[in-house]
Amino acid sequence: MRRADGLIGESSAAEGRLRVSEIAGRVKGAGRARPRRRAGTIDAMLEIGIVLAAVVAAGLAGVLGALTAPGPLAAFGLIVLLAGLVLGLPTGLWYHVVLHRFVSTRVRLGRTWWLSPSALHRHLTDDEERRVRIWYRLGGVGFVLCVAGGVAAIAGSLLARW
Repeated sequence: MRRADGLIGESSAAEGRLRVSEIAGRVKGAGRARPRRRAGTIDAMLEIGIVLAAVVAAGLAGVLGALTAPGPLAAFGLIVLLAGLVLGLPTGLWYHVVLHRFVSTRVRLGRTWWLSPSALHRHLTDDEERRVRIWYRLGGVGFVLCVAGGVAAIAGSLLARW
C-alpha cells in the first residue's frame, strides 16, 4: 500500500524517518562535497573522451584506407603491431612480476590471478600503486598499439584482395 509520503508499507519506524533528500536539504553544505571515487571507476568526461577518440580513430581509419594503397597500409599496420609487441610484452611481464611481489605478501593469489590483475590494485599502498602504475600504463599502450596495428594490417590485406 502506498502512503502519502511515497513510502510503501505501514512500518511505524519508517514514519518517523526522513527521506535522504530531506536530510540533505537540511544539512549545511550538503551536496557540495564530492564523494570519494571507488577504485576502478572513471569519470564520465574521461569515458566520453575515450568514446569520441575511438569514433575519430575509426573515421580516420576509413579515410586512410580509402586514400592509401593497401600494401603500405598493411606494412604500416605490421610495423605498429611489432612496436606494440616490443613495448607491451616486456612491460606487461614486468608489471605482473612487480604486482605479484607486492600483493602476494598480503593476499593469497589464485591460479588465474594474472588474467584480471587490476582487481588486485586495491591491496596496494599509495607508494606501491605509484611504482606499479607506470608498468600498467606502458603495457596498456603496447596492447593498444598491437590492436591498432593488427586492425590496420588486416584492413590493408582485405583492401588488397578487393
